[in-house]
Amino acid sequence: IGMIILALLEGVTSRITSFFRVFGRVPFFYYALHLYLIHFIGVIVFFVQGFSTSQITTPNSPFRFKLPDFGFGLAGVYAVWIIVVVALYPLCVRYDRYKSTHSAWWLSYI
Repeated sequence: IGMIILALLEGVTSRITSFFRVFGRVPFFYYALHLYLIHFIGVIVFFVQGFSTSQITTPNSPFRFKLPDFGFGLAGVYAVWIIVVVALYPLCVRYDRYKSTHSAWWLSYI
């Protein structure tokens, strides 16, 4: 169903398709940046929720930065997702412009 929808929307040009096309033109750039941004947001939320640096690791747990009362519910996760996408959009647009005006070999990989 997704492939059929993509085929039908391929020739459509609108503000929505232009928004998503930017991310499609620079997927690895977005992927790398969003990982750093999400982890940065996680650190900020950790300290805003009142935890201290001594609580970063949990004894007898293989996972770092995972406390029982830490994090968001589903609505919070979606809010962070929207914030990350909107925050990275201008950087992706600028990188897409740079990528389309320069012809360095490495730009095809990022």
